[in-house]
Amino acid sequence: MLSKLIRSLLVVPILVALGTVAAAADTTGTGNNMTLTVPSSAKLIARVAVPVTIQIQCTGGIDTSTFYYLPGPYYNSNASVTISQASGRTVNSASGSVNQAIQCDGLSHSYSVSVLASAPLRTGQAAITSSATWFESVYGCSYVLGCGYFSSQASASAQGPLALSG
Repeated sequence: MLSKLIRSLLVVPILVALGTVAAAADTTGTGNNMTLTVPSSAKLIARVAVPVTIQIQCTGGIDTSTFYYLPGPYYNSNASVTISQASGRTVNSASGSVNQAIQCDGLSHSYSVSVLASAPLRTGQAAITSSATWFESVYGCSYVLGCGYFSSQASASAQGPLALSG
C-alpha cells in the first residue's frame, strides 16, 4: 500500500510535466503541397496586439524549362492568422495577415504577422487559427506541352491552443 502511494507521488508529477510539454508544442497543419505551423505561445502587448511568427513550407511551381514563349509566370499568395479568446459569454478576436509574398520553393520560411484585436484580450489560454494559399499561373508555349494556360497551387490551414503572456 505504501509502495503504491510512493509510486503515485513519483509518477503523477512526471505525467503532468509531460502533458505540459506536449501541450506547449507548436501546431502544424498539412494541406495541398503546403505545411503551415502556428506557435503555441505569444506575448500580448497592451491587451490588443499579438505579434506571431508562422512557418510555411510549400512545393509547387511550373517547370518552365521547356517553354519557348513565356510572358510570366504570375503569382498570388496570402496568409492570415486569427486569435480567439473567450470573455464571459462573448468571444474576443484578433486578426492579421502576411504582408509579403509567400515563397514556394520547398524550404521552410518564417512570416511575421501583427495580429490586432477588436476588443481587449487577456493573458491566458486562447485559440489560434491560420490559413495560407499560394498560386502560380502562366500562359505559354512549351515544346512538350504545347500552348495553353498552366497553373499550380498550394494551401494549408492549422489551428491549436495559444498561451498568451503579458
